[in-house]
Amino acid sequence: MPRSLSALSNLDALRGEAKRWLKAIAAGDDASLARFRRVFPEHSGVPKLREVQQALAREYGLSSWAALKQEIEDRARSFADRVRLFLEKSVNRYGTDPATQKWGDYERDGAARGAVAARLLERHPEIARASIHTAVAAHDLEAVHTFLRKNPRAVHDRSGFDGWTPLVRLAYARLPIKAVSSNALEIANVLLEAGADPNAGWSDGANDFNVLVGIIGGGEGGQVAHPLAEDFARLLIARGADPFAPQALYNTSLGPDSTFWLDLLWTESEKRGETHKWTGPAPNELGGEKVPSALAYLLGNAVPDHIQRTRWLLEHGADARGTNFYSRQSLIKHAVLAGREDVAELLVRHGAERPQLTEKEAFLAATAAGNVERMRELALKHPEFLQSHEPMFAVIRLKRTDIAEALLDLGMSIDVGDDKNFRALHYTTHCGAAEIA
Repeated sequence: MPRSLSALSNLDALRGEAKRWLKAIAAGDDASLARFRRVFPEHSGVPKLREVQQALAREYGLSSWAALKQEIEDRARSFADRVRLFLEKSVNRYGTDPATQKWGDYERDGAARGAVAARLLERHPEIARASIHTAVAAHDLEAVHTFLRKNPRAVHDRSGFDGWTPLVRLAYARLPIKAVSSNALEIANVLLEAGADPNAGWSDGANDFNVLVGIIGGGEGGQVAHPLAEDFARLLIARGADPFAPQALYNTSLGPDSTFWLDLLWTESEKRGETHKWTGPAPNELGGEKVPSALAYLLGNAVPDHIQRTRWLLEHGADARGTNFYSRQSLIKHAVLAGREDVAELLVRHGAERPQLTEKEAFLAATAAGNVERMRELALKHPEFLQSHEPMFAVIRLKRTDIAEALLDLGMSIDVGDDKNFRALHYTTHCGAAEIA
């Protein structure tokens, strides 16, 4: 029979028990070894501490030491603590601390957060009845109806935990539970019918994150979209949400080369006669007064890696002769230096002029394009080019093992790096370029 945890059980005591058990095994105590092998009958040799800890967890009927730790921590929480943890973990927060409402070094969004919230909800289903906010995050349709019948104005309630309204929470929630697919849109309808603002949102202190932004996802942390993102977005727009969502456009510009959200949001703006929001002065999230328009900023993010998005933006009025917001270099120069002749040709067809490159830039462009003969020609003429980290870093980003090898064959140091001693091998780990590593 599994052992039972008591109210006095704590991790320090359990750690101590595991260490004593391991020490007894190492000392040749037959009873301690037999106890271990009841849990791990196939194990041979002297176990390690982590294996003894796992054996101890299994004696308590749990799969791992981590699960035992979670069990102890959960038992120590009050109901209020569980509610707070559920509200904190059940949503994407984009690096913004709910306590301070400021962006910073906050826990990264991802599946692990939602898993914690889902596990809490499964163990303590009463959490869903704590408030309209927990009901919404739990996707408990009946509980949402109950709260609104008792207090119709609860639809506008801003949580004391993070200041979010129920509809905002629904849009940012990411729980791996079946109720999401069955109840999310119905709850959204209920909230909107009750008067929820489809343009509601929150701020990280500099940028505005509204309901559409939460649904669409994406961003620097690669936040996943809502499972019903398209239907949810169309519902919101039909109920009055502004389809020009600058933060959402920024977030999706960092993802794969897709025009799905550009198409959908532009089309809905066009129906309203509001495409001027895309072509006029850019909002802060998309460069502000430093760029001519949202389209101009987005084109800078699309070149050189996203040819589909580049084509779409040019066809919708973006200027091929523009510059990148961050580098202030021409877009076509970015394309050429990245070895993207297809993107460069597209920009030329829309009015851009090919840049005059220095020989050092030509070496970088040849490297990115994989033109080994041109690389060799320029390296023989300018051996100092092989001391720059930029060509090697470029091919690491592209994961071109063959061109990295060509650079090494030409004489580039395997330890080439930048002025902060961030070397090529470091950069392979950053880019996931295992073969080059």
